[in-house]
Amino acid sequence: MIVWRNGEFTDSGGAVSAADRGYLVGDGVFETLLVRNGAPAFLAEHLSRLRRGADALGFGVRFEADAVRAAIGALLCRNALHGDAVCRMTVTRSGGARGLAPSVEASVEILVALHPAPPPKALFSLIVSAHRRFSDAATNRFKCVGAYAPNLLARMEAAKAGADEALLLNEHGRVAGASAANLFVVIGDGLVTPPESEGATPGVTRLKLIEAAAEIGVAARIEPVAPAMLERAPLILTNSVIGAAPAVMLNRGAPPSALASRIAAAYERKLELAFSGRPE
Repeated sequence: MIVWRNGEFTDSGGAVSAADRGYLVGDGVFETLLVRNGAPAFLAEHLSRLRRGADALGFGVRFEADAVRAAIGALLCRNALHGDAVCRMTVTRSGGARGLAPSVEASVEILVALHPAPPPKALFSLIVSAHRRFSDAATNRFKCVGAYAPNLLARMEAAKAGADEALLLNEHGRVAGASAANLFVVIGDGLVTPPESEGATPGVTRLKLIEAAAEIGVAARIEPVAPAMLERAPLILTNSVIGAAPAVMLNRGAPPSALASRIAAAYERKLELAFSGRPE
């Protein structure tokens, strides 16, 4: 596979140095987004969050949307990818003196890679993980390479239980989100989703779903979600790859609802506008 690294195209097998601190100590940030017909969805929003994470780690680097679009277009051709693709942008620190604290001699590495998008899934099954996400962790606000161990453990726990995804609770026993998605609960004629203060990720798709729901007259309340709410209500998972996907607790819980389907359709319309370049 060919990837884009610091403005150059190279084989993925040699793209990461043994001195890369993202590989060694998790010193990096990343974004994942959907690409359709060469167009990345909501690129400006993803780059904004990537910048926030890079600034938080002191990388002092900027990302140009036009350069990312050009890299994506070239990678589609070089890798002969057709249909929807998943773009992963990763920014890490590399080199310098050994140790946990970053060295002034370290450089910043920017890597862009594309993969075929997975086929859509009709329904996601969920468990509640034994692992926790602390609500006040600084790395909840962006995608940090080194902060993903609890998410990985939760996803492994889900796979062992025969589920597709795992929900992580915070230290108060309330829902923070899924291992790689945000959560919405359908309550009556509206939605409820955990706030960032509870450990929810400020997801791009989460925000776009809230906007899409409002456009069809459905209000989304941002408030704490107790685990008991999951057993009796339809659920929606959101991230850039799966979009707005219906979900249910493993072996129990409410089936998808007509309202959840309407909201998912509204999000898809918003997504198509983003791909077309027309105003939302």
